[in-house]
Amino acid sequence: MSLKILWVTSSFPVDPKIGKNLYLWHPLQALKNLGAKCVVLNMQPWKPMVNKSIDEAQFEIDIVNRQYFSIPRHYCRAISNYSCLLKAASEIKKLHARYQFDVIHAHGEICGLPAVAISKKLHIPVAVTIHGIDMCKRLWQGRSGKQFNRMFKEANKIIYVGKPLQQHFRHITNDKAHFSIVHNGFRLPVNQSLTERVFENQKIIQIISVSNLHEGKGIDLTLYALSFLKNQGVKNWFYTIIGDGDQRKYLEKIIMQCNLSDQVKLIGQCAHEAVYDYLKKSDLFCLPSYREAFGIAYLEAMAHGLLTIGVKGQGAQAFIDQGKTGFLVSPNDMDDLKQTLFLAITQFHTMKAISFSGKEHVIKNFTWKQNAEKLMAIYKEIGI
Repeated sequence: MSLKILWVTSSFPVDPKIGKNLYLWHPLQALKNLGAKCVVLNMQPWKPMVNKSIDEAQFEIDIVNRQYFSIPRHYCRAISNYSCLLKAASEIKKLHARYQFDVIHAHGEICGLPAVAISKKLHIPVAVTIHGIDMCKRLWQGRSGKQFNRMFKEANKIIYVGKPLQQHFRHITNDKAHFSIVHNGFRLPVNQSLTERVFENQKIIQIISVSNLHEGKGIDLTLYALSFLKNQGVKNWFYTIIGDGDQRKYLEKIIMQCNLSDQVKLIGQCAHEAVYDYLKKSDLFCLPSYREAFGIAYLEAMAHGLLTIGVKGQGAQAFIDQGKTGFLVSPNDMDDLKQTLFLAITQFHTMKAISFSGKEHVIKNFTWKQNAEKLMAIYKEIGI
């Protein structure tokens, strides 16, 4: 009999072809391929005229969408938590009566609250995955903070997608038996060969980044570093930026001020397959993100054979071995980034071994299938 999993999240992707939040869909596909029966409860905070409907027909699983009252920007967070708890717990009870789940797997602190609370009443083991760090202090203050602290301690297992998260939350739970680090995976391209890079001297190096355009991603640092190199006479590069976010206008301003319009292109958000098309045409992936729990975009770039630059002490360090499978720069360190980019661009013809090792490493160790196998092992560990 197949394992029945209830997947509770607030950020399930709207469409399987759109890049945003696919890290919540691809592991479900992998679990399904391993024989699991998966149902999604997508709990979204109510926003007038904003919430987009999920195209359920394009997903091969049952999806239940519900909304709950939430005060924006985490003001009075405890009230919003209670609203989510009431709504989600009621829905979970109804769904369990229909499907008889073996395990509940919640994603994020907020969805973890109702999942952990109702799991005790239904006698179902529950795992909670933490995907990132919400920097808003109001989330962890007062009653809300006590609610989340209790949830962390009462869940059967806390799963972190990267070691930086475990270090951040170690003041709440540092019992090694209580948490696991399960890295995200990446999806191998469908009907596409993973392109071999051409390593030639003095070629135009196609640099790319793929991320949300938010503070901390380091794209502004990359622009300033490339501007410095251009002024030093290193001009054999072109930089493509894929993604969107609240820093777009700020980045456009930097591009204009640094006279980079002829060598930098902002693409915006793309469908996942389009991102893979851009990766196939690129040589170097650079994302000096100094707030990165893991970083699926690095994996996808490395799997396509791109020489990849990440940041020391952040998520990318889980799969980038300095000078062997890629490069790591110090966080928020412009000089280190300048030097690394200079080396990567001017000596690109010597980087084939590093790129190949990175590609081989991530394909061997970081697919969604491997992620799903680790999740299945955790489900068994917590008592299914």
